[in-house]
Amino acid sequence: MSMPSLKSSQDAVARARAVISRLFALELNAGRTHSMNTDRSDGRIIVSDCHLPDGIVVDAEAGQWIDQPNLNEPPLALAGAAANWDHRVDYQQPGDLFRKLAPVQQQMLCDNTARQVGAAARHIQKPRVANDVKASPAYGGVAKSLGIDLKSSMIAAE
Repeated sequence: MSMPSLKSSQDAVARARAVISRLFALELNAGRTHSMNTDRSDGRIIVSDCHLPDGIVVDAEAGQWIDQPNLNEPPLALAGAAANWDHRVDYQQPGDLFRKLAPVQQQMLCDNTARQVGAAARHIQKPRVANDVKASPAYGGVAKSLGIDLKSSMIAAE
């Protein structure tokens, strides 16, 4: 049995590095997802405040994670089939809650939300603001506090 040559081993390592350009690590105790080069350089947190993620698939070119519906729990047979609620479609409930608040409470919520997302990058803030406005146009006060143009945010979120 012959030993593989050093050259073929180096080629294998080069091919592996070309295929695997980023590593993703789940830090379950802190609710964060990290991205880094295979040599652990250029580390960054790409998701935070995510309570116990099951797994993650990342579209590296788009810079975002991809939903995995195959990981959802199966529908439950009740009075018909029930599946997981898609929070990206229905804005009625959060809008109803926002409209029940007194105007001063609405402003406090807008200010608090703006403080919480203020450190995030604009490409994260804009879809958040667009979702707020879908719940209630008055919740657009978050955009005003962040200095975001609502029209451009709504276009970016579509």
